Amino acid sequence: MTFDKIALEYDKWFDLHSNTFQSELVALQKFITRKEKGAEIGVGTGRFAAALGIWDGIEPSENMAKLAKERGIRVKSGSAEELSYDSGEFDFLLMVTVDCFLDDVEKAYREALRVLKPGGNLIIGLLDREGHIVKKYLSEKSEDSIYRQARFHTVEETLKMLTKSGFNNFEICQTLMEAEPSEVEQPQCGYGSGGFVVIKAQKQAVTPSLFASKDYQASSVFKPENLLRESRRQNEIAQCDIPDICVLDPDGDVVNYLLKQGRAEVSKCWACYHSQLYSFNLKGVKVGIIPYVVGASYAVLVSEQLFVSGCKLLISITSAGIITEPDSNLRFALITESLRDEGTSYHYLPKEIPSKISEELLKSLTLKKNKLWFKAKSWTTDAPYRETAAAITNVKSQKVTCVEMEASALYAFAEAKQKDVICFAHLTNTMAQKEGDFEKGEHFGSIETLEVIEEVIKIRRENGL
Repeated sequence: MTFDKIALEYDKWFDLHSNTFQSELVALQKFITRKEKGAEIGVGTGRFAAALGIWDGIEPSENMAKLAKERGIRVKSGSAEELSYDSGEFDFLLMVTVDCFLDDVEKAYREALRVLKPGGNLIIGLLDREGHIVKKYLSEKSEDSIYRQARFHTVEETLKMLTKSGFNNFEICQTLMEAEPSEVEQPQCGYGSGGFVVIKAQKQAVTPSLFASKDYQASSVFKPENLLRESRRQNEIAQCDIPDICVLDPDGDVVNYLLKQGRAEVSKCWACYHSQLYSFNLKGVKVGIIPYVVGASYAVLVSEQLFVSGCKLLISITSAGIITEPDSNLRFALITESLRDEGTSYHYLPKEIPSKISEELLKSLTLKKNKLWFKAKSWTTDAPYRETAAAITNVKSQKVTCVEMEASALYAFAEAKQKDVICFAHLTNTMAQKEGDFEKGEHFGSIETLEVIEEVIKIRRENGL
């Protein structure tokens, strides 16, 4: 069955299923600005384009294109994989139930990226392979259906292909909770319930000159050791080394617990102007710990000063929000890699380099199974109150387990300066979406956190690190 043979039948469907068509239109309109220049890829008979004020389109079927032209659409013959448009020509592109008929979906997405302006959007309307509509199509397998030769995709598969093709900043909504709604439905955020899903994917804008001018090999004029020298002079602090193992305690719960137990004391060697270092004994090992170091820039600032003050290994253990519920029952995640959604890491590493734990540390920490932590990928943000549904959907597609505020910057610093840094996430919350969140356990999780630190020290000793 070709689309040329069924053009009239296809076009008539929209009149016979008006509520379904209108529900899809409302969902698509959520992401379309009429004042912008757009085109529809696979414009068909022009039903969607005309209703949405899109007057350019690509269509391989001659009979389909004829009907679209009658609706005022400027139709070019061609395929999604080879668009006959100039690079950077459009503000947005629309593709509605086209992906399932393409021979090379990723090539089509790359072509869309080419013809979009920087910051432009690709808007995709798809029938989710895991949705109830596709499941109905597949179970019936009607020979008369236009979808009998279709290759449907899940939302996750689509997001992965879009990311690989160069798109980001995804926003998603869904509609058609019922296959044949009795009235026009209003779209809902996310996916998983509706049979028709709309994804807005953005072509990244031109890299700001702020990043283009970075010289990662150049040394800084402002050095942490010089700042600490002045602090020692002004505050009469002795020149002595801090413990060679130090911990960042962003929530401050571990330090509060140690102080209540009478186990911690203020370090007399720490010269930082804006933080307090405590030391305590953990099974015969002296450990330094700093509370309330929250956020990427502050964490790296303190880390720079720790390593020039005698620290050899830095452990960060921070509370984290759960993005994807892990298979493990363990609540501590060894962060192996983190998405760089903050600014500090880009002063240490080029944007092309992922922020990861060092291979040597990862090998030593995972050589043997333990009952305290599992491996996970995190998302580091410097704007916790901008953790939107779209942002969460985006990072979920990249197999992220949790969100926190320090790891990517700490790992970038560690890579650039060749320092030993280990980041753990204590999975304690789901971003307070329900009351009763942020429960960490006895003494706010301090006992378990100390067990994690003790295990790291043991592994370090066994491996001679």
